[in-house]
Amino acid sequence: MPDFMRWRQQLQVLTGRHRGGGATPSLSADHVLLVTDEGLYDVTGGDAVKGTGEALAGNEGVSLAGAAARLVRRQEVPGQPAILLLLPPGFCVATTVTLPGVAPEAVSAALRLQASTLLPGHDGDLDLAVNPGRDPDALSEVALWMPRERLEGLFRAFQDEGLFLSAVMPRTVALAAAQDEAHVLDTNREKQTLLHWKDGAIRSWQQVSHRDLQQPEFAEQWRALCDAVPSGQLLEWPHGTVETRLIISRLPPAYRFQPQGAQQLARRQRNRTRYVMAAAAAASVVVLAALPFLWQSLQMVMLESRLADARQAATEARDNQAEVRAFEAEWGLLTEFPEQQAGEMMIGLQEVINPNVLGALELQEGYVNIEGQSEDPQRLLQELEEHPLFTEVDFASATSNNRYSIDLRLTTVDFGAYYDWYFPEQR
Repeated sequence: MPDFMRWRQQLQVLTGRHRGGGATPSLSADHVLLVTDEGLYDVTGGDAVKGTGEALAGNEGVSLAGAAARLVRRQEVPGQPAILLLLPPGFCVATTVTLPGVAPEAVSAALRLQASTLLPGHDGDLDLAVNPGRDPDALSEVALWMPRERLEGLFRAFQDEGLFLSAVMPRTVALAAAQDEAHVLDTNREKQTLLHWKDGAIRSWQQVSHRDLQQPEFAEQWRALCDAVPSGQLLEWPHGTVETRLIISRLPPAYRFQPQGAQQLARRQRNRTRYVMAAAAAASVVVLAALPFLWQSLQMVMLESRLADARQAATEARDNQAEVRAFEAEWGLLTEFPEQQAGEMMIGLQEVINPNVLGALELQEGYVNIEGQSEDPQRLLQELEEHPLFTEVDFASATSNNRYSIDLRLTTVDFGAYYDWYFPEQR
């Protein structure tokens, strides 16, 4: 059975719009187009164009855009149709990153700052898709990356065909998003991808090429990984007989890669919406209030719009600031660890003990014990009490035959305050 027939059996699209009636508000797309090895499939309309998969080895943008144009023109949608493109997972690169102590709203900024470290083999800018904070007990996040040059190339190719590419996303996420929890095994000509989805976020993303699976040790590890999925929870896409639904209204915005042109249009639309709302508010003021207040109301609306624009422009700066604060809090555990300054302590002890004899010294978390011989242990104790480096000076045991054992604490460190701040549960 061809792949398109399997897709048709496995996908049931639930939308709230009529054909040709414009974009779905929650989706901002007139068509959801699915890329398979066999070709291009219109999820919203059920139509298909074969042959796209083979052309992906060449100019993928031109190939996909041409096939998409043929699909859309058959349905005669007026204007410039908006497209959401569901791509094979091999178009993305996934990283699993541990970010303890970083707030969910700062995760995106933190990952962007570390992009060159996380993916050192990728040159150029990368676009990020992540949905952090969905599991409060998890210490790691799975982030998806796509080269910006590839994304913008797709956008330009679709634009040349008179189509508007609003976003792209992995097709495995599109299937898994209809479930509360799902394991999806996606197979195409080059790779296999195993996705674990739970509570609206990617929990794990494993990927292997068919070439690597030819090696017995890799094949055995991959089989063990798939066999570890609980019975009955593994969805194989596109092959298999599992009946499932791709619900367009539930496609997660967090895992869509949006080209720069689409982002600019979205900002313009938000501005127009604000202006429309401002005009409506002004009209209401005219109706409900007296005319002398019209100018003040319009000024207020304009100022609010400018404030909203300023806040939007400062979003990245706020994210970076939150990221810096989060990293400072995280690294404070190391940078603020009390330094006991043993060299300075030894010089201070020499000033007091000389010419007496120091036989043994023990230093632990600011507390010091010294043992040795002195002609006058009591006088030695008094001189240590008067020295600014030492406090809580007392004999550790009774003196005899000029031998002494003295406990004291350094005044320059405070391990108690450090532990109270960073490890309050252990105090």
